[in-house]
Amino acid sequence: MKRYFWPKKPMGKWSIVLVLVFIGVALLKFSFIKIAVPVPVPTFGVALIGIAAFIFAVISLVKDKERSVLLFLPILVGLVIILWTTGEIVYPH
Repeated sequence: MKRYFWPKKPMGKWSIVLVLVFIGVALLKFSFIKIAVPVPVPTFGVALIGIAAFIFAVISLVKDKERSVLLFLPILVGLVIILWTTGEIVYPH
């Protein structure tokens, strides 16, 4: 079985695009750059972008049998978001 670096199907490509948008907006929103460049996206919106990338990646993995290396990045990001949100709900501070 040959593994590709980039996804071949549209759903996999969308998941990569969304995770790159998520990383870009998260870096702008949660870094020192936000002083110079205000980002009018709420944290919930940033998390939704990451969850959408996760859902597209899982659908691409299951339905399209996509096995590219980059497809595991949105899955990892989505799992971190889900675990973080679950931890915040279970153990609020």
